[in-house]
Amino acid sequence: LSIAIGVFSNTEYVTTVPHTCFLPEPNVDSAVIKIDILDKPKLEMTNVDLFFKVVRAAFSQRRKTLVNTLYSGMNIFESKAQIEELLDSLGIEKTIRGEALSISEFEKISMEIENKIVAAVMAGIQELYGQQVPEKMVQLQETRPEFEGQLTLVVFPFLKMSRKKPEDTAQEIGQYLIAQVPEVISKFN
Repeated sequence: LSIAIGVFSNTEYVTTVPHTCFLPEPNVDSAVIKIDILDKPKLEMTNVDLFFKVVRAAFSQRRKTLVNTLYSGMNIFESKAQIEELLDSLGIEKTIRGEALSISEFEKISMEIENKIVAAVMAGIQELYGQQVPEKMVQLQETRPEFEGQLTLVVFPFLKMSRKKPEDTAQEIGQYLIAQVPEVISKFN
């Protein structure tokens, strides 16, 4: 909740409410804050779904390290070593826990995952179909609940290039991604 508030709103301290105002009386005072909801996120992230998938995974097991929670919660990494490499590339400690990360570190992690996937998809389209595609054409979205997986690559923009059915195009791109970016994609369906 605090991360969502930090991303989508501005907050301002209003006043303190003394602990004597509550029954039963807690051991601490409370604060009233003002929350102004923003029209768009404060961060420059391009994939809010992926950002919150990383956040949810990081907080899914409280006393586990980020490596362990991302490994078990994201279902896109084949090994913990892949996550360690990702964190190393971003200058984030491998032993850190999710609650110790800043919002900008969550943003860096999700952006790095997305950038690797998007770059690999663009390279795959070039190699498989001989055409360059703009970055904005590569669309990643949250996988619908009736399907397995964390992220879905929208393949419809590539059907004219592949001249194949959506299932066949997805299969080709999926196999390419596993071969080219095993540090981010370990399986597809």
